[in-house]
Amino acid sequence: MNSIDLARSGLAAIEAGNLDFIRDNTTDDMVFNAPGGMSLNKTEYLNVQRALLKALPDFRFNATNFKQVGERVTYTIQISGTHTGVLDLHMPNVPVLQPTNKHIRLPQEPVTASYRDGKVYRIDLAEVPGGGLTGILTQLGVKMPQTSSQK
Repeated sequence: MNSIDLARSGLAAIEAGNLDFIRDNTTDDMVFNAPGGMSLNKTEYLNVQRALLKALPDFRFNATNFKQVGERVTYTIQISGTHTGVLDLHMPNVPVLQPTNKHIRLPQEPVTASYRDGKVYRIDLAEVPGGGLTGILTQLGVKMPQTSSQK
């Protein structure tokens, strides 16, 4: 399986709730880097995905524009889903959210996945206003603290 196929399969696996595929196709030292300095290790990343799937059973990445350059694959995601389950991210300063039945749709966000020995070892999500986990929480009605760049 080439890296683009692996990226597509990984996204489809998450959407289907098959987090074992992600566990098996990422390195033990895998890191997910998101805007605002958020960095998750493999276990934390899987836990966030598990929580999102529980809260948004119709969660979709809506991924497009796959390109491979060396050991990296770039693509664009536009997360969508409907909040019909409890969202508990087990993160400091993030409340547990009871279902709101709100449909969310984030802006398009560029992603770069880096591979080593056929497994993902790094995922970098570009900073896009209204994107990322902050975008999801904001669309669900959570009042997010302003960062210094927003003041």
